[in-house]
Amino acid sequence: MEDAGKLETFYGPYSPYEEWGDTEMTNGYMDQAAGECMHIFSCQHCGLQTVQGVEEVGSP
Repeated sequence: MEDAGKLETFYGPYSPYEEWGDTEMTNGYMDQAAGECMHIFSCQHCGLQTVQGVEEVGSP
């Protein structure tokens, strides 16, 4: 599985430019409470995609 990036960057055309952390409150995951950033992981062989939490290392 390869990390394809932050989940919030896939929400819409302007989502990568929104305030950092805005989508953590509305994305349906407990990432804010767990101190995680949700990322999409993709398999290069079959195309399967899954969302997994990655430990946050600080704000940009």
